[in-house]
Amino acid sequence: MTASFFCFEICLKLITNIAAAVEEQSVSAREIAANMAQAAQGLQKVIQSASENSHVTGEIAGEVSEVNCAAKGMALSSSEINKSADTLSKVSEQLKSIVGQFKV
Repeated sequence: MTASFFCFEICLKLITNIAAAVEEQSVSAREIAANMAQAAQGLQKVIQSASENSHVTGEIAGEVSEVNCAAKGMALSSSEINKSADTLSKVSEQLKSIVGQFKV
């Protein structure tokens, strides 16, 4: 065996090993790219879901505000009804007093 043949054999093994390593790296890079694409899709779904939740939360907040406004209106109406009932009670007492003055 000559030295040049021995050198050629070593170079061939190195090139073969390098080619195998490059192929492994290529496969790994493809897997990483696929995983990144899948993660991006998942992230898109999360963002879409968060956006939908935000929209629903805004709607709920608006409805709660409307209920709060209606409750304030009911409280005001209740207070006015209470005042009217007091007034009617006083008028009733006055009417009883007036009717009590008449003798049959």
